[in-house]
Amino acid sequence: MVAEFERYKLARFRFLTGLLQCLGAAGLCVGFVNQKIGFAAAIGLSLQMALGVGVRLQIKDPLLLALPAATYCLINAYIAWMFYLN
Repeated sequence: MVAEFERYKLARFRFLTGLLQCLGAAGLCVGFVNQKIGFAAAIGLSLQMALGVGVRLQIKDPLLLALPAATYCLINAYIAWMFYLN
């Protein structure tokens, strides 16, 4: 991951990205008890993955390499939607 973040020219955001992903995962777990936190965590993770897709497109990676981030973006958007409906 260190090499990937350097390739993206975003090495200074590597720690922050990892921290936000860990907090988002914890927030999804807390979401079983507090749906507002789960909703916020799912929205945050979805936004982070959307930005990941944007970075891949900006550095002109093949679309296939952006597919995992796009998939996680959609999964987290669906989870957020489910939290919203409940």
